[in-house]
Amino acid sequence: MVSLSTALLLTLSTTVSAYKAGFSGHAAKYSIVPGFFKQSDNSTDVKTFDYHDNLGLNDNLTWTEFKQQIDDLNENAEEGVSYKVIYYGRHGEAWHNVANDFYGDAYWCYYSVFNGDGNMTWGPDPYLTPNGEAVAQNNSVLIKSLIKDDFPLPQAFYSSPFTRCADTLNYTWYDIALAPGYVTPVFKEVLREQIGGGTSELRRDRAYLEERYPGWDFEANFPYNDTMYSPDWDETNAGMQWRGRFFLDDMFQTEESTFISATAHGSIGAERRKIGLHSSST
Repeated sequence: MVSLSTALLLTLSTTVSAYKAGFSGHAAKYSIVPGFFKQSDNSTDVKTFDYHDNLGLNDNLTWTEFKQQIDDLNENAEEGVSYKVIYYGRHGEAWHNVANDFYGDAYWCYYSVFNGDGNMTWGPDPYLTPNGEAVAQNNSVLIKSLIKDDFPLPQAFYSSPFTRCADTLNYTWYDIALAPGYVTPVFKEVLREQIGGGTSELRRDRAYLEERYPGWDFEANFPYNDTMYSPDWDETNAGMQWRGRFFLDDMFQTEESTFISATAHGSIGAERRKIGLHSSST
């Protein structure tokens, strides 16, 4: 399977990786397929990399050639091996990001357990700031400019159940692929933010999501209320990486589409580290 990761926040990053199904009790294996995107090349300086340059597609490829090569990989794959392209999107700036920057990390540990300070509201589940909305809208303009070059659009969309992610997905993709009659996004609980005591990590209930995002689907057994959050518990990095692995395993075993969008939070880094992408490019 090919995993193309694209972070749609302040950066866009793309990689291709391969998946081999596990046999006889062994876990599935993921690996990057080199030669497609600059972001998956460890020699790329991510501090100077500009995703506006064709989303990082290598200079010797066109989007038409890229799609054909992905098709060829799947057609000629050995038994148990499959390839997918995953556009990973990270949410735009939300109000908890602004509050964290305003108070600084040391004081944010204190203020994060509140819902706001009278000037900003960051919990539960804060909205995007105007800047966060603008970044997602600009990314939409960028993607639209590539469609004429045969850019492969996602055939399936997954989102964290947090407003900042679902709104980022909407601002980026709605009039490209999400308008009624096109592709229906699916909420996945495992794509949520790393869980901690801050109220920004507390999600809203299912009724809110159904009202704000009419027509969107929910994964099977999606809890009505947030059953994972606790103000007295912080999720470990290992736990977040397990969620990333669970998402990848589930998607590659159940999703028939080749080109997939997933919009989330820091879990993006956990998922991408599982397939071997250097973490500095998240």
